[in-house]
Amino acid sequence: EPEVRNTIDNNTLKTTWTEGDAINVFFGASESSRFVTSQSGEVAQFKGSIDVVTGGGEGLTDDTSLWGIYPYDSRNTCDGSTVTLSLPAVQEAAENTFAVGLFPQIARSWNFYMTFYNLCGCIRFTVANSDIRYVTLSGNNGEAVAGQARISMEGTPAVEDILSSETKLTMYAPDGGYFKPGIDYYFVLYPTSFPKGLTITYYKDTSVASYVHPNAYTLTRNKVVRFKNRDSGLTFEN
Repeated sequence: EPEVRNTIDNNTLKTTWTEGDAINVFFGASESSRFVTSQSGEVAQFKGSIDVVTGGGEGLTDDTSLWGIYPYDSRNTCDGSTVTLSLPAVQEAAENTFAVGLFPQIARSWNFYMTFYNLCGCIRFTVANSDIRYVTLSGNNGEAVAGQARISMEGTPAVEDILSSETKLTMYAPDGGYFKPGIDYYFVLYPTSFPKGLTITYYKDTSVASYVHPNAYTLTRNKVVRFKNRDSGLTFEN
């Protein structure tokens, strides 16, 4: 079953819709319409307005499909065959979940029932030190991990092209403070292969240290991996 919503349960990794969630809906190559739900749960009804031509009220009359994108953004587009969206490189921190509106999902349907599929993967991390202000993540070979991308949808979503790439993710501790030891935080990134590994860098007020994972690694769509307390034992330098 696809895990598809905007709040993740830190123990089961199941995700659910939250009241107030909004999505883009496109009818083929069209302007976006904004649909909103007043419900919470694994299934929710979204309401909005869009012009479509239907047959008998149950389905679309030709090969033109409905597309959905979560989270809603007025800059998201659809050309009828792909959609374009952006994943931010500076990501908000939230305790034991990803930030609201951060985790993109895509749907394509020939009726008004839409099943959303996760586009990205997550790197879940914890810190051992109590004075970490912010954390960055990047590939050791300059891989694109965020930015504007063109997405296709044949069964499940796939990144067709990175139109404007970001090679480093940055996450600041909530409320201008410090990350809490033992709490999980989530980087969200496009499915990425790291042939030379990746680096996580931890910043204190006046010093910094990096954990380097030198081995080749691939993060696939809909996967969550954990890097636990990799700041432990590092030498922080000014």
